[in-house]
Amino acid sequence: MELLLLLFLFLHIHPTLSGSLPEYQALLSVKAAITDDPQRALTSWNASTNHCTWTHVTCDPSSYHVTALNLSGLNLSGTLSPDLAHLRFLSRLSFGANQLSGNIPGELGSLVSLKYMNLSSNMLTGKIPSSFAELKNLTLLSLLTNQLQSAIPEFIGDLPEIEVLQLSANSFTGSIPQGLGKSGKLRLLDLSSNKLTGTLPPNLCTGNRLQSLFTMQNFLFGPIPETLGKCESLILILMGQNYLNGSIPRGLLGLPRLSAVFLEDNNLTGGFPETDTIAVSLVVISLYNNQLSGPLPPSIGNFSGLQDLSLDRNRFSGAIPSQIGRLQYLVGLGLSHNKLSGPIPPEISQCKNLTDVDLSQNELAGKIPNDITKMKNLNYLNLSRNHLVGRIPALIESMQNLTSVDFSYNNLSGYVPATGQYVHFKPTSFQGNADLCGPYVRPCKDGVAKSTAASMTGTEFCSALVVLSLCVCGTLFCSVSWYIAGFVPQKDVRETANRRNT
Repeated sequence: MELLLLLFLFLHIHPTLSGSLPEYQALLSVKAAITDDPQRALTSWNASTNHCTWTHVTCDPSSYHVTALNLSGLNLSGTLSPDLAHLRFLSRLSFGANQLSGNIPGELGSLVSLKYMNLSSNMLTGKIPSSFAELKNLTLLSLLTNQLQSAIPEFIGDLPEIEVLQLSANSFTGSIPQGLGKSGKLRLLDLSSNKLTGTLPPNLCTGNRLQSLFTMQNFLFGPIPETLGKCESLILILMGQNYLNGSIPRGLLGLPRLSAVFLEDNNLTGGFPETDTIAVSLVVISLYNNQLSGPLPPSIGNFSGLQDLSLDRNRFSGAIPSQIGRLQYLVGLGLSHNKLSGPIPPEISQCKNLTDVDLSQNELAGKIPNDITKMKNLNYLNLSRNHLVGRIPALIESMQNLTSVDFSYNNLSGYVPATGQYVHFKPTSFQGNADLCGPYVRPCKDGVAKSTAASMTGTEFCSALVVLSLCVCGTLFCSVSWYIAGFVPQKDVRETANRRNT
């Protein structure tokens, strides 16, 4: 035992004979590569104290070897020292959220015990070192939000233990390694905001563990793998802003744990995705700006937890199903720029939480349902460029949360007042309707305003004049209380609506 201790001390004093630096010297090299430490996080790192007592350093309590180094979020500047490779027992290495620059040292590939590597949110450049092929125990590799480039090495798809791979917000090019997921252990894949091309790997959900799939903002093409329609572990899908084509896999919207699907801005074709079951936890369906076609199925009303439905800029046709009124939690509804026809279903008013409704640029006909005025949380309503007729419902004047409307380019008629909520609406919201008149539009012909009031129902007329007690409506008496809707904070959806129309 004494002989082993003497040998250890000898090698510690003469590191060149052992072929490696002592761990405390390797850590001091890490410190020396840091050019700015504004939080003085490394002040305890000095040779006069035991390195296992230094801040942000974790040692094994029995062997005293460094097993974890966590320097994340310290606003450090400088580079990564190649001498990190001498921390041979390191299992966790984290330098995330700093301002480190330069290349990732290839020497880090010798840290074969490493399970967790987080170098995200820095300014690192260059490539992923080829030596990383030796990191067979790696379960998490996070290099997101750097300035890395070149292709993602094929060996990344062969790492046998990888569970979390985050490479987003870099400048990676080339194709995605097709072996990704074949180990059956992949849980999160984030490749978004790069310059990747090619197709999606076919085996991403082998083992049925994949929960989050983020590939948005790339140049990917080809179909969505049919296997994803059977990936029951999936929770989040963000694959918008690519060039994906083909149909959406059957069953995708019926996955039991799915909460959000973002497939917008692609070249997807076919109909609204078919499914034998309904994902009751699904909150967002975003399919806008594709080439989807055909009717909207009545089963769309079965997505009971849905809060945002964005189907704008497709080729959907036929009527808007009345079953859409079942979506009690719906906040945003975007169906603009399609070929939808028929009337606006009055059942839409049953969606009491709606704040954003955009049905513009379709072929909708008939009258605007009076029931639409029951949606007290409605903030934005766009019905422009359809074939709607009749009068604008009078009670819109009293919808206190409604601050933006667009009724332009229809066949609407009647008087447009300049009172109530109308003071918030732009004059352009009424243009293109030859038979509308009023202060915001054009002078009315004699008697038009009176005839408009005379054509209202009793309740509409009383409420429009804000009568607080009794009012005579023909031969009927009605009692109307002025209802002031309590302000319920909702997300601002006007930016979303403007996006849909650009």
